[in-house]
Amino acid sequence: GPDRARLEVFLGADMKPGTGRLVDKSGQTLSIPVTIGERMDQATGQRWMTADLTLGALAPADYAVEITATGPGGERRILTAIRVVR
Repeated sequence: GPDRARLEVFLGADMKPGTGRLVDKSGQTLSIPVTIGERMDQATGQRWMTADLTLGALAPADYAVEITATGPGGERRILTAIRVVR
């Protein structure tokens, strides 16, 4: 199948998954969709926010996945660098 990436980020008990987007080195949003979800670790009860994207259309380069989560303290933004190599 196509190259896929999945990121998982710790989600506090009072946080809600927000949005995700892929940006290039200059910070421009790319049209590759980032699918946001949530996963519960049954053993620990810990919640994780998941971000899935397909890498097949991307040229070899450095990118960043930006995901947001919202909670009582406002929005939290998490940037994760990824590198596409062929």
